[in-house]
Amino acid sequence: MKNIRCKICSSETITVTALSALYYKCINCGYVFKNISSKPGKKETKERYLPHENTSDNSGYVEMFNNFLEKAVFPFSGPPGQVLDFGCGYGPVLSEILSQSGYTTDIYDKYFFRKKPWPEDMPKFNII
Repeated sequence: MKNIRCKICSSETITVTALSALYYKCINCGYVFKNISSKPGKKETKERYLPHENTSDNSGYVEMFNNFLEKAVFPFSGPPGQVLDFGCGYGPVLSEILSQSGYTTDIYDKYFFRKKPWPEDMPKFNII
């Protein structure tokens, strides 16, 4: 089997099989990532998202974001600035909450909001 390196720190990984999928776990930093061949295709992925109730009408979903922002973002951020909600889904709840808190937000989702709010000549980054 090919030696897969960690996507974070480039260290060696161990192979783990769980839920009929192949994963790699870094022996240095602990990062776990899925084998690319185990990932669903674009159509299957979009179909998995459609039945989710990830909208502002779902109070539990909204509360999850509010709790996260209150504990992990707001105490450590400066004044409200510009934010990209990358992977916002079909109901961009996080960007709505951030907008209400004074942030300027843009949204992008590979399946639902494909218009990129960044310049085309922007340097490319690897999303892992």
